Amino acid sequence: MKYLVLDCETLGLDPVKHAVWEIAWKLIDPKTFQVLACDDLQIDLTDEQIAAADPYVMDPANSVGGFTERWMGHGCPTVQPENAAKRLANILETPLEGWELEPGIFHSELPENEQIILLGSNPSFDDRRVGDLLRAHGCKPPWHYHLEDIGGLGRGWLMAKTGVVPALRSSDNWSRAVGVEPDDFDRHTAMGDVDWTIAQLRAITPGTP
Repeated sequence: MKYLVLDCETLGLDPVKHAVWEIAWKLIDPKTFQVLACDDLQIDLTDEQIAAADPYVMDPANSVGGFTERWMGHGCPTVQPENAAKRLANILETPLEGWELEPGIFHSELPENEQIILLGSNPSFDDRRVGDLLRAHGCKPPWHYHLEDIGGLGRGWLMAKTGVVPALRSSDNWSRAVGVEPDDFDRHTAMGDVDWTIAQLRAITPGTP
């Protein structure tokens, strides 16, 4: 079993109206924490998609994930949505016909029956949004349908350690409760949240190297 630690940033919460604009992932071995594959992408958007964005995302004072600063403000290189879907599919050993691995992308050679578990903070959000992107471009999401939420894993660890369930709802508070300071990470960027999730997994995994 391997963990696909994945996060995406979107133009809002509506899965129909609001497009994904950033995706990052690391495929890791949960025993050794070796990174087997990784990528960090900003995705090209149409004028119509930008016009449909949640006003909160477009407000520089509130912009979750820094869309106005990082995507619009700096002219970051972007990839077409179809290519983003293919890159994720290719890294996870589900290549599409006619797609060749690009130089510089880590490639994981996993057995065909290797189970890949999607791990994240509120992973159902990323499962829906990134899964829809993959399906829209002919890719089947390669992760198992049972998802792992880092907050749920942390809650189980705390219950085993203390015998009680802390009255915590915020993901930041769960993180601090297992000894990981969320402000040490570039939160609400896709790769920042991936690294934050992995740090929490390390904190609750016995014998972590």
